[in-house]
Amino acid sequence: MRFINRKLSPTSFERWKINNPNANWGDFSKTNEYKTVKEQLVNQQEQMCGYCEIAITPDGKSSHIEHIEDKHNFPQEMFNYNNFLASCQYQDSCGHKKGTKYFNGFVSPFDTSCQARFTYTRNGKIIPVNENDTDAQNTIDILGLNCKRLIDRRKGIIKTLEQADNDYIQKSLQNCVDWFYGFYTVIEYMVN
Repeated sequence: MRFINRKLSPTSFERWKINNPNANWGDFSKTNEYKTVKEQLVNQQEQMCGYCEIAITPDGKSSHIEHIEDKHNFPQEMFNYNNFLASCQYQDSCGHKKGTKYFNGFVSPFDTSCQARFTYTRNGKIIPVNENDTDAQNTIDILGLNCKRLIDRRKGIIKTLEQADNDYIQKSLQNCVDWFYGFYTVIEYMVN
């Protein structure tokens, strides 16, 4: 999980909230403002899912706006921009898999130490750096970050980079979305 440096909420979104105080998420998701917010999130996350880091686009097909604290249990956070991230559309992982399973201690990509709490194994699994970090392990489990699809993708990247020279690996960090369809921290793991 890669740290996401949060930017300010779009002023047009803040205006929309003021002008639509009784709106629900369904109303908002049909607006151009939703598209604007999602585009900013995707670009801020360098075209990668905030959880698994697979490449996403703001076009509506590969991503959605995810709530770290879910709308069901935290309705007061429904329109809080600081609670949003762009997540992939896969059902076996990330935002769709998480659903309403948020917990205190959930490792968020907005936590500056999130990258330091996870590492990878050569077989493509993501694991906590500290084996006693139950919050990191629960986050992995709730998000489905070790589903077969993601393990296979990470294992393929690791295998490719094990055979590459250092220059190629360094360039891979800069070109991870184009070359490997995302997975920045997997490539960073190989650098280190």
